[in-house]
Amino acid sequence: MEVRQAGRQPLRVLVVEDDEQMASLLELVVQMAAPGAEVERCADVGDAEERFSPSRHGLVICDWNLPGRPGIALLRTVRAVEPRVPVLMVTGRTDRASVITARAQGVDEFIAKPFKPEQLVERLRRYLPAAATDPAAGQPAEADAADLAAWLEALDDAALEAPLAARVGGLVTQAIEDEPPDLEVLAETWSQQPALCGRLLALANSSAFNPHGRLCGSLLEALQRLGWRTSLNVACLLALRQGTKLEDERLSRRLEAELDLCERVAERVGELAREAGVDPAPLEGAALMHRLGELCTLLHIALWEEQTGRRAEDAQIDAAVRRFSRDFAHRLKTVWRYPQPLRALIAAIYALAPGTSRRELLLLRLAGGSVHGDLDAEQEARLRRLVFD
Repeated sequence: MEVRQAGRQPLRVLVVEDDEQMASLLELVVQMAAPGAEVERCADVGDAEERFSPSRHGLVICDWNLPGRPGIALLRTVRAVEPRVPVLMVTGRTDRASVITARAQGVDEFIAKPFKPEQLVERLRRYLPAAATDPAAGQPAEADAADLAAWLEALDDAALEAPLAARVGGLVTQAIEDEPPDLEVLAETWSQQPALCGRLLALANSSAFNPHGRLCGSLLEALQRLGWRTSLNVACLLALRQGTKLEDERLSRRLEAELDLCERVAERVGELAREAGVDPAPLEGAALMHRLGELCTLLHIALWEEQTGRRAEDAQIDAAVRRFSRDFAHRLKTVWRYPQPLRALIAAIYALAPGTSRRELLLLRLAGGSVHGDLDAEQEARLRRLVFD
């Protein structure tokens, strides 16, 4: 989905930052402030001058200290071409003379590093078109929203979200830290959060962090690639937007039940993996993400209730979960770029292909069948023989 301004042109934001991790963070902040916005990134003023077009870009975010010419030079270029495009200067320079110089050149906001991501999100929203920050952006038109099933059917990939559990814990608020946490401890703590795991994997596997095409398959690998600061900021930003406490208590209870189911499968497969002498971490991660479709469906039912002012009947909720969960899960895995090995682990929780002998897949099916109750005694005994004999 593309966020669109008046005239139906897509909103594009030009980010000029030479530090790769800071540029990725700024891109993420933009997308949190305006879901679906396109972000163009460049590392120096010369490249930015070639790319900038007032007909294409609705916002410019620029560092001051850049290789070659300083960011203030780009500000002069932009203002000479289009004085109405908002320009935000994000920099470590906070001295009074720099602020005065930037203001004189027409900067709209002067944002000092280090910044709190949640505050930058709010400041960005002041300069974005109303359609970009509208919670209903990317949702079906109101005229089509009366029927819940039709509304869910019309959701495009960019509109899909999965709720983040409130159990992320205190580390979410530590995005600006002086001492790095132990990444193994961080991975263990966050492994209980399926939506957070999914987003971290998606970011780590994106072109910004994965230029060589080597996909991360575990949360620890994603944290190692992203670095602790970016990882903490991702968690902080997600926590701002999502949670398990919905206005409709029925949906909140169902959301919690789905998360509990994820945790129970993860606990069971961890027990079985340790008994079998298999590394439990990737299996637990797959188990924690195996209900993303259900989580996504419940969240969007809540958004439908909020937008329409109507209350879904229990039968409607049941039907929607049955109809859309599998499709939403598949689309989220595609949008978030789940590597194929991870998809295979998740799928094994529900079923195995004929002739499967890989122990990790057998363990996941055992755990999934045990918790979901869809294995009979004979099937369970056979799987145990294949794993442990």
